[in-house]
Amino acid sequence: MRHFYRIVLLLVTLSLAVGSVIAQPKTDLGRDFWFCIPQNFDRTLESTRFFYIYITPSANTTINVQIGVNPIITRLGTAYQTIALSSLPPNIEISKSAELQSSGVVEANKAIHVWSDDADLSVSFLSSAPYTSDGMYCIPTIGWGKQYVIASYNSFIVDPKLAFLPSEFTVVASQDNTTVTITPSADIKTDDSVLVIAHPKGKPYSVTLNKGECVQYQTGGVPVEGTDLSGTLISSDKPIGVEGASVCPNIPTSDPSCDHILEMLQPIRSWGKQYLTAPFAGRKFGGDGFLIAGSKENQIINRNGAMAQVLNKQFDIAYLYDISEVSNWTSDAPFMLVQYVLGSTHAAPSTSNRNVGDPAMLVINSAEQFTNQLLFSIPSQISSSGQANYTNYLTVISPRAHHDSLLLDGKHVGSWSNVLSSKKYNIDSTWEVIQATFKSNLGEGAHVLTSDSVIGAYIYGFSTDNSYAMSCGLGTKTINGLETSVREHLPVNFGFSAEAITPNPLIGNYKLIARYTLQSQAPLRLELFDQLGKSVAVLLSSDLHPEGTFEKQITLPSDLATGSYYYRYICGSTHISGKLVIAK
Repeated sequence: MRHFYRIVLLLVTLSLAVGSVIAQPKTDLGRDFWFCIPQNFDRTLESTRFFYIYITPSANTTINVQIGVNPIITRLGTAYQTIALSSLPPNIEISKSAELQSSGVVEANKAIHVWSDDADLSVSFLSSAPYTSDGMYCIPTIGWGKQYVIASYNSFIVDPKLAFLPSEFTVVASQDNTTVTITPSADIKTDDSVLVIAHPKGKPYSVTLNKGECVQYQTGGVPVEGTDLSGTLISSDKPIGVEGASVCPNIPTSDPSCDHILEMLQPIRSWGKQYLTAPFAGRKFGGDGFLIAGSKENQIINRNGAMAQVLNKQFDIAYLYDISEVSNWTSDAPFMLVQYVLGSTHAAPSTSNRNVGDPAMLVINSAEQFTNQLLFSIPSQISSSGQANYTNYLTVISPRAHHDSLLLDGKHVGSWSNVLSSKKYNIDSTWEVIQATFKSNLGEGAHVLTSDSVIGAYIYGFSTDNSYAMSCGLGTKTINGLETSVREHLPVNFGFSAEAITPNPLIGNYKLIARYTLQSQAPLRLELFDQLGKSVAVLLSSDLHPEGTFEKQITLPSDLATGSYYYRYICGSTHISGKLVIAK
C-alpha cells in the first residue's frame, strides 16, 4: 500500500466427536439491508476511486437499491447470479458523494438501502482505490442488535499538518427515533478540526437517528499515532447497523505500509465461544494479526488448547500478532474475533522483497453460527477503473468427516473450476481448513458452498500493496443472552389488510378497484400472474406506502388475453392473493 507520502447456533455442543457436528439451516441472508460508506483515503485520486455493491439473490426476484433520497434503482435478479452496481462511468449508479467525509454529523441522504420483497439476498460492498481498498459482508437488518463493541485499528499520521488518517466507525438506523449511546475508547474530533475534541475518551454521549440516517465518528485530539476506536461501546434502544473502519492504518503500527480497512460488525448477541481460523494464503513473511473482544471480567481466551490472552475487564480488547498456524479459539464466555492482513513490509527482509497484499480486516464467524450453505460473490475489478485485478482466495472451514460432501458450485473439492490450487490442513481431529487459490483474474462473481454439515468461509484478494477481505456469511442468530431484548428473526407485520379486487370478472374494460388498509408506513406491492405463475404486470409498487385506508383505480395492460389470473399483495409478512377473471 502507501508509504508515507505516497500514501448455525449449534444445537449440540461442538466437541471432538465428529458425529456431534450437524447441518444447520442458512441464517445469514436477509431481504432488507442498510449500510454506509466509511471514509477511505486520498480524495485527490478521485478519478481512480470507486465503490461497488454486489447483490446475489437466492431466487429470481426484483432487487431494489436506493441511496439517500435518490430514485430507486430496480434490477431483475436471477437466482445465484450477482448484480454489480458501481460508481464507474458512464452508468454511474453509486455517487461518490455517498462516502462519509465527516465526524459526528448525522447524514440524512447517504445511507444505502438494498431490499427484495420476496427473496433472500447476499450483499457485499467494496471500497476501492489504488493501494487502499477493503470490502465487507453486509449484515441484513434481521441480524442487527442493540449492543456492539467496535473493532477498528489505530490512526496513522503522515504529518500532523499534512495528513491525519483516523480510526473511525459508522452507525446506521432503519427506524425513526433510534437513540444510540456511545462510550468512546479514544477522543473523538469535531467535524472541522482534528485538534478539537467533541467527545472525550470514556465519557458516554448519545445521538438520535431516524430511518435511513447514518453518522461517522473519527479520532482526534493531539495528533499522536495510536488513537484507536477499537473497544468503543455502543448501545441503542432499537436495532442498528454498525461498521468498524480506519481510513488507512499501518498494521502493525510500526510497519510503514497503510491501507483502508472496514467491516460490518456482528452485535454482541451473535458472538460465540468457538472460532476457527487459518493464515492468509500467499504471504511470504510473518503471520496474521488478531483482535479479541471479551464479554466478562478475567476472561481467558484459549488458542489450540493453550491460554492465548486474559481479558481483565468486561468488553476488554487485545491485539495478537504473527500467528501463522491454523487455530481453534475457545473460551467459556462469548467473545468477538477479528483477523487482520498485516502490511506488505511486515517481517519482510527489504522493501523490494516483501509480501503481496496489505492491511485488510476480516470479522470471523463463530462455529456456532456456521450453516450448511453459503451464498457469496467474489468482487470484480472493472478494467476501466485502471486498477489491477486481485488474486482471489477462498478459505473454507469444514468438519473432516464431511469432506466429501463439500461442494463449490455443485462440484467436489478436487474438481473446483477456476481454481489454480487447493490445500487442506487439519485444525484438530474434528475440523479441517481448505484454502483455494483462484487462477489469475478468475473466481470473480457468484458462488455457492454447500455441505451436509456445517461450514464457514471467507474470501480475500491481494494485488500489489493492496487487498480486501470479507466473510462469505455472518450468522444472524441470537446465541447468547448478553442482550436482554433483540429483534426477532421474523418478517415485519405492518397491519395490512385488503378487500377482494373488483369488478370480478372484469368485462369490457381494464380498470380495477383495489381497496386496502395499512396501519403504518410500509413497502407494498401488488402483482398479477398468469396460471403458470409468470408475472404479467406490477399493478402497484411502493417502497414506503403511507398508512391509512385507500381505494385506488388501477388500469391493466390492454394486451392481456381473456382468461384466469391471480393477483398477490405483499406487505412485510402479509401476503394476500386472489383470483381474477378477464372476459372481453
